[in-house]
Amino acid sequence: MKRILIIFIFLVQTIHAQRIQNFNLSLTNTIVSVRFTVSAGSQCVGYNVLHSIDSLNYYPIYNYAGICGEISKATNHSYDHYSPALNAVNFYKIELNGVETSPPQRIFVSTSPQYNLLLYPNPVYNFYDLLNIKVSNANNTRLVGYIYNQSGKPVKEIDLITQLDYAALNIFDLVNDMYVLWLTDGYVIYSSKFIVNR
Repeated sequence: MKRILIIFIFLVQTIHAQRIQNFNLSLTNTIVSVRFTVSAGSQCVGYNVLHSIDSLNYYPIYNYAGICGEISKATNHSYDHYSPALNAVNFYKIELNGVETSPPQRIFVSTSPQYNLLLYPNPVYNFYDLLNIKVSNANNTRLVGYIYNQSGKPVKEIDLITQLDYAALNIFDLVNDMYVLWLTDGYVIYSSKFIVNR
């Protein structure tokens, strides 16, 4: 009877134990944001954020020693790592003290500037014939490339010069479809999808 009671208590604690959910990483410049959710439950007493540069040896970079969840609802947690390994892959795990350790997540942290291509409006609808382009870090730059259809076939050749990181393309001749705009200045490649749905 005592053995059955111990097994029952263990099962109840396991069923109601808090768990790690929605563990993800994001990057802003060279700061890695670690975000995760602790499910509702009754057994979480602190957590550690673990870091590795080789995926084998993990070291705690943050220790939260308090109660890290609630019995009746899930709670969100976050931590910003200001000193990850630069120009390298960084690995992270979350460890709920005495409960579980998450599978690892990884992210590459680069010191190179981020290059982005923003297209709008996206989707292109009604009878709008211009696709606006914002190209980060490409002020007054000549860009050449192509617009490709879903099948990967080039449907339009592009040659433009940005003004204050902005440009516009006349796309009056494109039919309803999904496209990829691919541009380069000879050093950096920019690419983004857009939809024409008139």
